[in-house]
Amino acid sequence: MAYKVVLTSGAKEELKRLDKPTSALMIGWLEKNIDNSENPKNCGNEMSNMSERWKYCIGDYRIICEIIEKKIVVLTLRVGHTKEV
Repeated sequence: MAYKVVLTSGAKEELKRLDKPTSALMIGWLEKNIDNSENPKNCGNEMSNMSERWKYCIGDYRIICEIIEKKIVVLTLRVGHTKEV
């Protein structure tokens, strides 16, 4: 069974703060590489002290996700350029 990407309301708000091309790039990347994936951990890096949280690098941006059962939950921590976050 494949994993499903779920955006929290806070994550949606953070994505709205970005310019449209960047937001579309990030959502498109999640849909292409993570949504319906059999193993989403192949594309990301495990956060050092939290085994259920994974970091995905999309260009100069990072998205923090939590893997819960068969869902990839995109958290609200912060979406932004690596120089700002």
